[in-house]
Amino acid sequence: MAAKFETMFQNLYDNPDDPGCILYRTRQLKELKPAVLKPFMTAQPIGVSAAYSKIGYLSALALVTKILEGSHEAKGKWGCLIVEFPAAGGRKGDRPVTPNDQDDSLLQKVFQHQISNIYAFDIAPLAMSLFGDHNLRISNGIDIQSAFPNIVDRNPLKIVHDIVDSRFRVFDENIKSVFRNSDVSDDSENMHNDLILRAWISRTIVDIESASSTFDRVPKVDLAKFPDATLHFLVKREKDALRLEQQKPSQTNHRFQNSRDSQGNYAARALTYKGKFRGDQDIEVTITTGSGTNYVLTGSTASRVDGQSARMVTDESLNSRNVTTIVSVGRDGPTSAQRQRANTLLRILQGEVALIDDNPWIQNIFFYNGSSLVWPLDWHPPSTTQAQFHRNLDHLHMNTSQNTAIQAMLSASSKDHIVVIQGPPGTGKTSVIANYVKTAITSGYRGLWLVAQSNVAVKNIAEKLISYEFTDFRLLVSRDFRYEWHEHLYQKIQTHVIQSDEFSEYLGVRLKGVQVILCTLSMLSNKHIRRFTSFVPLQTLVVDEASQIEVGDYIATFTKFSELRKVCFIGDDKQLPPFGQEEIDSLQSIFEVSHLREKTYLLDTQYRMPPQAGEFISSAVYDNLLKSNPLHPISGDTPSCAFIHADGRESFFNKSFQNDAEMKLVLKLASQLQEKDLSYRIVTPYESQRNLIETSMQESEMQWEDKCFNVDSFQGNEDDYIIISLVRTSELGFLKSLRRTNVMLTRFRRKMYIVTLKEFIQKAGASCLVGRLAEHMGEEAWLTEKDVELGNI
Repeated sequence: MAAKFETMFQNLYDNPDDPGCILYRTRQLKELKPAVLKPFMTAQPIGVSAAYSKIGYLSALALVTKILEGSHEAKGKWGCLIVEFPAAGGRKGDRPVTPNDQDDSLLQKVFQHQISNIYAFDIAPLAMSLFGDHNLRISNGIDIQSAFPNIVDRNPLKIVHDIVDSRFRVFDENIKSVFRNSDVSDDSENMHNDLILRAWISRTIVDIESASSTFDRVPKVDLAKFPDATLHFLVKREKDALRLEQQKPSQTNHRFQNSRDSQGNYAARALTYKGKFRGDQDIEVTITTGSGTNYVLTGSTASRVDGQSARMVTDESLNSRNVTTIVSVGRDGPTSAQRQRANTLLRILQGEVALIDDNPWIQNIFFYNGSSLVWPLDWHPPSTTQAQFHRNLDHLHMNTSQNTAIQAMLSASSKDHIVVIQGPPGTGKTSVIANYVKTAITSGYRGLWLVAQSNVAVKNIAEKLISYEFTDFRLLVSRDFRYEWHEHLYQKIQTHVIQSDEFSEYLGVRLKGVQVILCTLSMLSNKHIRRFTSFVPLQTLVVDEASQIEVGDYIATFTKFSELRKVCFIGDDKQLPPFGQEEIDSLQSIFEVSHLREKTYLLDTQYRMPPQAGEFISSAVYDNLLKSNPLHPISGDTPSCAFIHADGRESFFNKSFQNDAEMKLVLKLASQLQEKDLSYRIVTPYESQRNLIETSMQESEMQWEDKCFNVDSFQGNEDDYIIISLVRTSELGFLKSLRRTNVMLTRFRRKMYIVTLKEFIQKAGASCLVGRLAEHMGEEAWLTEKDVELGNI
């Protein structure tokens, strides 16, 4: 292990050949004895690191310190202890066993020792895991990255370089490797080595000249100061974030084209936005020689990423090589929103409890005491009269439920600081937002911000505002999303768009007369966002797609914008849930907050689907509360859903499912709709099938751009004709999710074609929503491949 220390920093010791060999022990929590922990009960700093299970529970902990007492051989050397936390059933990745107070008590003495500081990278999830999993409270905890606030991404390698400076050589690749993953590996020895080295780095950098004074300025994490209720609130937020992080894939297999940059150097061009290249990623590039032999080069994209293109940097030139695969190694880094959320919770742990205690949003949403919501008295400025609202609403031609929702959004009453609106598919959620905006601005409201989870939803709101002849808005979008990937989405609203690489410019001219700002919720964490709130204060926040947003994701916004006075949440908890909720059932949207759910406004009439389909969805999903437009151009007697039998089975490819037989029928059907000049889209549950269909459309020289989507990317969208490829033919898989299946089946305005294996739908799939729809439509709804070939669709 001593040799491994030397691979982190060179010449850190007077005698680099003998850096002071550690005393190394591994113990189960129940095996801890006072003698084992004695070296960690001195005044010496302690470096700590953690490993987590696949589902986000604390699995092991490493502690490293200098030994001051004991035998002559031990004094002055590094003492290291790995504590393994048992899991139920003894399986890696399982839940922890119930804490035993006797087992924990010795370790608790270390963490609450008043003269020893605990140093760790990312101490917040560590502290929360210790408390949440084992009821252990850290005192005197120092978050290493907090000493370097200018390093925005909290990258451990950058921190090390900032501390070490030029005094020692830093082996970058070794540092990156040690910090790459913190989850349990099947290779226990390597996992333990990385765990020790992370803790050793945390402890070692404290002793480097001038570093100690830097750390002295960092507020300490002391959980002893917090009541249990607050800690349980914080634990849930941190644990949810940690578990989501652990679910990120540890590598990305890119779909790409070989190309050259402007200087003629090799530059790969990514084919999908989801599989785009990211700056500073480690890569593995497979080269295929002329004889068919494969070999792998390692390297990085070295930040040479521009839109779809990325220059690959390896030890060997790629300019004349046949690159066949490119794999990015390691999880994607946190987004700016994830960083801000983590930073907010860390600040709370470091003593800024006012972010919780004095924040009415957090108190009323997360600490509701069963009585009425309580708001500051100075939050009730003189309000515009309801009569004025009604006069402004007269021209909107909204139905009763829509008007009721808009009036709640406009209300200045204390009971309406939070408004929750449920909008099933096709009920006009975006129209409600657009009408609200026009009425609010006409009524003298200012400071309106409209946000959503996805860029596409934000774009849809912008287009709706323009269709209502409201143009006093700007839409903020990241360059990463728009440039070369989605520029076509913004053609209709080009003059209203401000791209993130323009945020640092003078904005006065572009924001003159602007009264409304649109962006994603994530964009609110952008470092330049205050430049926009100085022109348009964030006083009222309207959140579309709120059912897809985990409620903890709002905490940073609630604590950052003190001028916020009203939030309107619009979504549908019968459609897509927050990402990861299927695997982490503790995740909640605002619709799962029971005391707010009770006051939800329902938009009760859908205008998208023909009544025949609308009535089925109302009965199967919405407890018969959803009405259909009686004036829909497709009458209730006209068949609006067709099932097409595809005689083939799914296959598992590239960690996803695809179905060649369905793909061929989908192409035939799409070709016929294209020939008839009918507007259509293709929707499928699996990304692999989406890629297969899209690639096949390109090869067949069909119109393929903006035609084929997976279900998650198509919520909020619609078209006259929708073709669905179910893919699965044996087990339900995706079809077990009522919410996602509901999204899939509710995108069409005139007719929907579902391509699937008939036997599967009538047997294994009979109980799912698609199977029930097939039964509802009857045998006459089924078509054959011959029907498609003859155009009898």
